[in-house]
Amino acid sequence: MVSLQLTVPSTHTLLELESSGEIHAPPITGSIAIAVPSPNVDASIVIENDPKITIRLIRSVTPRAHDLVIPSNNQSKSHGWFFKRKQKHRPTTNRIYPTVEPGDETLVQCDLWHSLDEVDSEGIENEVWRRFNFCIPIPNNVPASADTILGNVSYAITATATFSTPSSSRILRDKQAIRIMRRVISEPIQYVRQYPGERVSTGLCLTPNQQQQQGFPERTKVAFSSQWVAHSTIAQGPRPTEVKYIVAKELKWRVEETVKYITISTDSGLPRSAITTTCKEQHVRQLCDGSRKGHWIASGELHAGDHSIEVPFDISIPLEAQAADGFSLSSYLCQHQPKACEFAPRETTAITVDHHLRLEVITGEDTFDQKSGKLVDRKPRVKSFIAVFPLFVRDFVRGGDITLSEFRAGDTLPRYEDPYPIPPNYATAR
Repeated sequence: MVSLQLTVPSTHTLLELESSGEIHAPPITGSIAIAVPSPNVDASIVIENDPKITIRLIRSVTPRAHDLVIPSNNQSKSHGWFFKRKQKHRPTTNRIYPTVEPGDETLVQCDLWHSLDEVDSEGIENEVWRRFNFCIPIPNNVPASADTILGNVSYAITATATFSTPSSSRILRDKQAIRIMRRVISEPIQYVRQYPGERVSTGLCLTPNQQQQQGFPERTKVAFSSQWVAHSTIAQGPRPTEVKYIVAKELKWRVEETVKYITISTDSGLPRSAITTTCKEQHVRQLCDGSRKGHWIASGELHAGDHSIEVPFDISIPLEAQAADGFSLSSYLCQHQPKACEFAPRETTAITVDHHLRLEVITGEDTFDQKSGKLVDRKPRVKSFIAVFPLFVRDFVRGGDITLSEFRAGDTLPRYEDPYPIPPNYATAR
């Protein structure tokens, strides 16, 4: 009996440099073994009449049908939560039902035209294994495999072998799941914010903290060492001999995750701007929060020294929050430019995940006499600086920790060496 066996790695890793957008996407390698009964093993006979073999990379977006209950404090678009007394957030409750049929999409299809790479007659008696190695590319913008509150994104490799004779044909199929992983080289991320009518500008630096993440892998999904900075915090006071200092009194933050289940409608030949999306369902939830209180003030003077305030703080998303890696709508779009790809389906489904850091810094104001240095006035609460920043939740890795073995797609690689039947005669070359 003829049988088909597909062999591919269980995981495949893509490496991304977030600052430049450069992505290393090695191809997926694997092999197909076809077992053919052969009472009398004869390699010359086995090699004849190779089947037509097709390899596909399939992406499945599987939504979950459930009743979604979102706490009222997460639905509000207002930033008033900063000024409310900290309350305990009840976890979102969901009643999960059996999943519906996934939306499958063929990302890559390759037909194998080369002859078989290996004939193995050892093992089971009266059986010959015909092995075909393959190597298929992978789009570098595909989202990682993910399991979210609204569904999951998964991948599989399928193999189809068609045996044809003048009188009949036979088709064999096999399918293997493969997990796509994206690893991002950690780099500091800088943000700057300006406020209308305000001389003060602020900045935020987020640096993935691998030491904390690796130190508590069973408790931490991702961690950041962060620093909020305010510039131009010193100004002339109400009197010529006085100077005003802005003082950071309290810093509050929270991290939110937004998951969307959407449909993408395309039409081949039209510009990308003609692509339409429809959000079928959305879920927003809080992953973590925190705060710091203190008295942070610039060390300089009115016309000299440092006029900046720096407030360090740490962000840690716990593993129990079950945060998914972030990916956007662009991860689902064909990379053909500038029009929509003619091979793309007219309508497909997608799941996107975004994370944001909501940050508020409450400031006061201290007024000093420039000559004596004495405090002449203090206002504990003057202004509140509120901003929202994109937060990239990824599988971060330091550049020095990357090893070649992480990007080996498999142990079976295509063989390209073809021995010369007759060595070339260099003596006759002129």
